[in-house]
Amino acid sequence: MKRLFILILIIIAISAIFYLSQNPFSLEMLQQHKNDIALFYNNNPVTFSLGFIFIYIISTALALPIATLLSLTAGFVFGSIIGTFYVVLSATIGSTIIFLLTKMAVGEFLKKKASTLYNKIKVPFTENPVSYLLFMRLVPLFPFTLVNIVPALFNIKLTTYIWVTFIGIIPGSFIYVNVGTSLAEISTLSDIFSTQLIIAFTLLGCFSLVPIIIRKYKRTKSTEE
Repeated sequence: MKRLFILILIIIAISAIFYLSQNPFSLEMLQQHKNDIALFYNNNPVTFSLGFIFIYIISTALALPIATLLSLTAGFVFGSIIGTFYVVLSATIGSTIIFLLTKMAVGEFLKKKASTLYNKIKVPFTENPVSYLLFMRLVPLFPFTLVNIVPALFNIKLTTYIWVTFIGIIPGSFIYVNVGTSLAEISTLSDIFSTQLIIAFTLLGCFSLVPIIIRKYKRTKSTEE
């Protein structure tokens, strides 16, 4: 069953990559067809919503580089609140698929390949999974796919991974979806995240490490006493 699931994902990945190579999904294309997309949604709201969620899940699970464009689409079609919910829900499910596949298929292999680094961070990451995972989710400097894979190398509970991922990606998802509500005003995708915004998210991520700092301080104090 596990092998069949992996095989199906590989087939979908190859098909998706081939399709995108023939029909590139770009900001210009999205802006050009936004009225057609909105019209289709108005006529088929349930079908469009379910189709959007499915595509977002698959694109996240296969690490396809279209998540930003899909988030913008969610903004101008569904609005900020519902759009953010759909994006966060879909991205969490897609990330969970990567997490489980990594754990089942290549977890041991990656541990051996990164044995030195793995041994250095194994204990702190295992002892403080929520803080470290939340930090990686909030700080936009970490590649999204990498953050999906790394936790699978440690004994993190699936439920912990799911709820921390869901909470951790809300701020960034809301930014992209909210920008999508003014799709016509976007000139390039790089304009969405400014330096100030990246710094703000980084500081927010640092707050998730406060419990670790406090715990280490208490240990140091008790050792000295």
